[in-house]
Amino acid sequence: MAAIGHSGSVSAQSTDASIAIDDQETDGQTIVVAEARTDVEATLIIISDHQVDGTNINYRTIELGAGTDVTDRPLELSKPIPETQEIRAEIWADDELLARDSALVAVDESIADAGPAVELVEADPDSGFYLPYALFKPTTDQTTERPIYVQPNNAPRVETRDELQDQITDSEFRAAGELRFPGLIPGLPRLPEDGLDLVQTLAIQTLRPETGLDDITTDAFPQETIERVDEQIVNMIDDARERLGDEGYPVSDLIHMEGFSGAGTFTSRFAFLHPGRVSTISVGGTGAAPLPHDTLNGTRLPYPLGTADYEDLTGRSFDEEAWMNIDQFFFNGEEDQPLPETDPRGYYGISTQYGDRAVDVYGKNRITERLPITMSVYEEAGASMTSKVYEGVGHLVNGEMLDDIVAFHRERSTAEHALFGLSVRRSADQIGVDESVTVTVDIENRVSRVATATPSLSVDQREISTKQKQISPGESETIEFEHSFDTPGSYEFRVDGRRVSGSPIEVVENPQSSAANSSDVSTAGTEPTKSPTPEQDDVTAEEQPGFGVLQAIASAGGLGYLIKRRASNNE
Repeated sequence: MAAIGHSGSVSAQSTDASIAIDDQETDGQTIVVAEARTDVEATLIIISDHQVDGTNINYRTIELGAGTDVTDRPLELSKPIPETQEIRAEIWADDELLARDSALVAVDESIADAGPAVELVEADPDSGFYLPYALFKPTTDQTTERPIYVQPNNAPRVETRDELQDQITDSEFRAAGELRFPGLIPGLPRLPEDGLDLVQTLAIQTLRPETGLDDITTDAFPQETIERVDEQIVNMIDDARERLGDEGYPVSDLIHMEGFSGAGTFTSRFAFLHPGRVSTISVGGTGAAPLPHDTLNGTRLPYPLGTADYEDLTGRSFDEEAWMNIDQFFFNGEEDQPLPETDPRGYYGISTQYGDRAVDVYGKNRITERLPITMSVYEEAGASMTSKVYEGVGHLVNGEMLDDIVAFHRERSTAEHALFGLSVRRSADQIGVDESVTVTVDIENRVSRVATATPSLSVDQREISTKQKQISPGESETIEFEHSFDTPGSYEFRVDGRRVSGSPIEVVENPQSSAANSSDVSTAGTEPTKSPTPEQDDVTAEEQPGFGVLQAIASAGGLGYLIKRRASNNE
């Protein structure tokens, strides 16, 4: 076991649990857990030994099922380890530490070279956007289609374009990183005179510049850079899709989008203006969202309240069917109730032009008035939406919220890499001509619905077979491919782009003993394996209940590791 720190079990009444990690070299994306065992349901966390801003960096958190007993198991991290450091592995149950170990993890190449890349894309007026954006390209070895995950910028004031570029490239792609989705953060500036956050909330002034946009422009950000920022983002998405064309996976037509506070307001308004471009949104720290009606109880609803002037603003009629097909998740803290009388800085008036009308329609209180009104109208209209209010939480995004955001977008994704945990192995390293080799694929359904997996086997990047399997929620299934070769040589197997074992299989004319070379070695990843049945007498490490029966959750999940988001004073 590791020589650094405490290893093994921690006294915890009668609970039997242990964890062990060894000193190791890694690319920062995975670590190997030497041993993880618990006889009760528990939580395993992989964290930094050091703290940043008073908090340990959480690299992975997963739920352990009762009876988990694994050895030498690769574990893919939710957040890459950026440099050589000590890390800790801890098992917790009911807020009690059951076991802990620590180890020195040496990162053998910089994450800048080997890990997820964040590309700064500068403004390109010829392509229809006058502001920059940050493009997140997740490391992945699977080729399944995935959506672009858009996070509107919600950050402090900037005066220069360099400051704006630094803001967006320093931003974190937490949910996109967990889901392995490409991410896009548009550079929406909060300008020195923009006290109402017109740009970062997609206010009417950005759609109708004559209504006051010129009041906030600067030499660095003239009017053309901050008007119709919604259409600029549409063009950024199209540009990003082209740039992602060489990343090894196709990109979905419809985007996912997430925003909190002012960015939450922006997200709901963007989806309202461009419903045909959006599949799924998560909106937090806001109660009022645009309503799919021209009027409500006799009150006319112009933008951003409703659709009364929609065609005049967009040049097209409101596509209610497309909007209703958007899956929408509203998440808010129960204590997030600023009022103009008690918290004028935190209170948001919804509309600079129609402030009194907005109060008449939605009320003032974000949680007790605005959110119920919005949800009631959405439900009556037939929108696909859900809402959750978190007890004891104010205007922030905590770990539980982030877990739910990731789960919501995972559930509504068609990207097989996000739906399923996948591990692959082959039965031999060497075979003879015309002999068969078996490629085994263990697949764990990571969502709470029945999902269909369609893994494809390729040889030297040529697809040769695809199989299909329906898998129940939280369950694991195994698919096997059989293949033989009629010509000697070295051949590389891949399943959905993931390499099977670390080296090609060797096919020879007269193998001395292909059976002796059996590897049956798993490829790193989330590794679903079936629990042994009563008929199995000799249980190997690969047959033990493993990480395949674990439910992966977000990096900050459930143990008090709060994720602090920059929150504007807006909804």
